[in-house]
Amino acid sequence: MAYSLTPPGKAAAEHVSRVKDAEGAFLAYLYERGEPVEADELIGETRVEDEIGLRVLNRLIAKGFVKEV
Repeated sequence: MAYSLTPPGKAAAEHVSRVKDAEGAFLAYLYERGEPVEADELIGETRVEDEIGLRVLNRLIAKGFVKEV
């Protein structure tokens, strides 16, 4: 499945000045790409472990920053 930012996610990504954690890395990467990204690519490009990456992705979905496309 592919994931993309929602409007609140774009607003949050614009305020990420320095990537400090996996959540910020995901927001920044999705914002820079500007198109839907597969979970495997997102986790691989941000160099996050699989389990942590999936947990962070689910957290971003629950917050309403990311949606499945």
